[in-house]
Amino acid sequence: KSITGPSSCLPPGLVALDVSDNKLTAGGLGILFDMLASSGEVGNKGNCVLSSFAAANNCIDEEGGRFLATDVLPACTSLTFLNVKLNQLGDVGGEMILRALLVQQQDNDTVSGRSQLQHICLAGNGLSSKTATALSELLGETNIGSLTSIDLSLNSLSSQDIGNILSAMEEKARKKGATSTCSLLRQLDLRENPGLEATG
Repeated sequence: KSITGPSSCLPPGLVALDVSDNKLTAGGLGILFDMLASSGEVGNKGNCVLSSFAAANNCIDEEGGRFLATDVLPACTSLTFLNVKLNQLGDVGGEMILRALLVQQQDNDTVSGRSQLQHICLAGNGLSSKTATALSELLGETNIGSLTSIDLSLNSLSSQDIGNILSAMEEKARKKGATSTCSLLRQLDLRENPGLEATG
């Protein structure tokens, strides 16, 4: 299925969109969200009601990661589910997405500016140390918002990367105890990373 018409738009009020398995590139991702903008879904934070977006098993590269970080996440704070597994984000693309979430959680000016994301899947994207550092910083925040599930399986995280992530969680729990918002995190999937094999 291809989307090429410049005047095309998606139905208003769309809450879930799945474009997985379509060889979608960063350019296609831009066209898709232009269509959402045409339908009034994206553009103003208060207008976007999209809660679920899946674009798994496509060809979304680092540029696509930048687009998700700088255009999609800030405009669609209503998103609760984001699945971009099995793409080509690379370490920089993954880092940009997580840092975008970090910026939103640090935004104290308006509640509407904070992400409502609960589940993010970045599995199988060639992520490593930069993404791990960004995640460690995000998990170290006083408030990680609604985030409950993170999938970083099938990546290239080293034992040091994984250790840094777990240390950030442990330090947060130690400082804040049972009241820590890090306790909201229910699932962290790190399967099939070389760092887990190294640690046994």
